[in-house]
Amino acid sequence: MQASQHAPGDAAHAFVEQHMTAINVLGACLVIVVCAAAMRWQPLVTDEHMIFRAAADWYRLRTLHVHPQLFIHWIQLCFLLFGRTVDAARIAMLLPNLATVATIPWLARLVYQQELGRADSRAIGILAIWLFALCPLTIQNSILIDSDSSLLMLALTLMLCLWFAMRQRPAWQQVLLLGIGFAVCLWIKLTTPPMLVAALALYCLLRRQWRQALVVIGFAIMGLLLFLATHSVYSALTGFTLADASAGLSGHFGGAFGGLTTILTRAPQSLGVFIFWLGPAYALWLVTALFPSAMRLLRNRLNAEDALIIFSLIVIVAYTLFVDPAWGYPRYYSPALPLMAIVASAYLLAHVARLGSHPILRLSAILAVTAIYLLLIVGDPVYALYQSTFDTTALSTRLRIGGIAFAKLVVPLLLALPAAWLAAPRLALSRTSLTLAVLAALTIGFDIATNLVQVSAGYSTRFRYTQVYADRQRAIDLVERSVPPGGYTLTDPDILYFANRPGEEIFTYISVNRDNPLLLIDALKTRRVEAIAWTDKEWMKAPALRNDPTLTSLLDNCYQKHTFGVFTVLLRHDAAACTGLP
Repeated sequence: MQASQHAPGDAAHAFVEQHMTAINVLGACLVIVVCAAAMRWQPLVTDEHMIFRAAADWYRLRTLHVHPQLFIHWIQLCFLLFGRTVDAARIAMLLPNLATVATIPWLARLVYQQELGRADSRAIGILAIWLFALCPLTIQNSILIDSDSSLLMLALTLMLCLWFAMRQRPAWQQVLLLGIGFAVCLWIKLTTPPMLVAALALYCLLRRQWRQALVVIGFAIMGLLLFLATHSVYSALTGFTLADASAGLSGHFGGAFGGLTTILTRAPQSLGVFIFWLGPAYALWLVTALFPSAMRLLRNRLNAEDALIIFSLIVIVAYTLFVDPAWGYPRYYSPALPLMAIVASAYLLAHVARLGSHPILRLSAILAVTAIYLLLIVGDPVYALYQSTFDTTALSTRLRIGGIAFAKLVVPLLLALPAAWLAAPRLALSRTSLTLAVLAALTIGFDIATNLVQVSAGYSTRFRYTQVYADRQRAIDLVERSVPPGGYTLTDPDILYFANRPGEEIFTYISVNRDNPLLLIDALKTRRVEAIAWTDKEWMKAPALRNDPTLTSLLDNCYQKHTFGVFTVLLRHDAAACTGLP
């Protein structure tokens, strides 16, 4: 009788135990979906609406996305399924992120169980699921319309799964299937997939696995030839050439030609922004996870985990050194996020198994206090960092503002780590184990607080960070209300698109050609310009225009200035003081 009473409970426990990974995948996906739904009201910003337009009106505007077009066609497929709407475009971003969550346990199992024989691969995958899903970058990526943070991230993660799953297969099968996968990756983007090839080749060479190194070279060549062949057919059918598809390369790595000084001054800022997004505790946790890998490298004993580490490091270093702007949203790092979560989880679980359950209450308290402190004292951890780019372009000032923001952010870390170090002997625990557990609690607390702030923010938390959406809408409304339907404008690209008035992007004059005020002066004199609009960030970076007396006179005498937060809108008038313009 007692056995029958316990049977349902035992069956439920067995079911949960058997499907623990799937339950956590569903839970993490639910969190991402809820956050994406909460941010659904946010309008498209800059690059996002360019991609949206390229997908919605492809034959006319396809070159707005200067990369291979598989990503655009993926959005178009979602348009067919869900309608040609912003929601459909964002679903196209959300689905690959959810699929990446589901892929993480597979990759963890391949690396740690199949390759390394660890019995805790399921636990590693489950913890990595939540580290990835709760990361503020992942939450923001769930609605960001961009290939790096969605389809490309999934494709590269699947490539690593395929690489490990086929290690025992014949070489020709590896070259064939991985070559096809590499070609698909190139159809999404040309820059990051070669980094995966470089990482796997370096990994094989360091392990002296010459046969596997030849497999890497073989699938890279096959994938490249397959991409070129299929794109040649595609170009003949559509008119979108390989030159069109590779036009974005100069934008990604053009900074590499800016000189050593430019690279060195940009790199600390780029890496700093990335660390601010991850949180100092997670960054420190990841750095400590590199130590065993470094020791294996010195002893010539690299293992499967090191392939994930090498690829992550190549992505981080490459985009830290060579991508401009340094203060932008760090979406290019996204392919490393699931791999970092797996490596960090494996390192933590290798040490904390000996802790037992009694520190759970203390760790939960650390998590809660961290979240409360960040919510009440810090707020958005990266806000001050991005806001400083609107105030000045002086590196010293930016570093000072960033330093103050970072000092506030590390307070929980500075308090919790010494406490853990001192308390460990009294609790009969390993200092390393307790320290890593504290870092994990701090990381989750940071993630929860940051996501709560950013998801509910009334300002942009991706492109053009800190721009208040209400201010932008007021600027759009003013242009739409004040400029006749045929009136010509020189405006911010968001205003140009949403106000639905003919014109050009003002960036051509105050960003691309910011050292030559004559171009803007000639544009104003060539035809009647009814409205001019820019944001503070771009205008502050154009001192040659701001200090030019002729341009200043024309703007002051012929335009009425309106300010909405970081937006400045100038409306044309015909007062007697206005001379020299049509």
